[in-house]
Amino acid sequence: MQPLVGWLVTAAGAVLVALALRDIFHTLWRPTTSCSRWST
Repeated sequence: MQPLVGWLVTAAGAVLVALALRDIFHTLWRPTTSCSRWST
């Protein structure tokens, strides 16, 4: 595998993980969105 291809695969994997984690966090904290202590 060429270095560029490996870098692209790593970047794509990182994006997929980031999107999955964001979706999980949004799902977990959705009930408290209306009264969130983070939105000050």
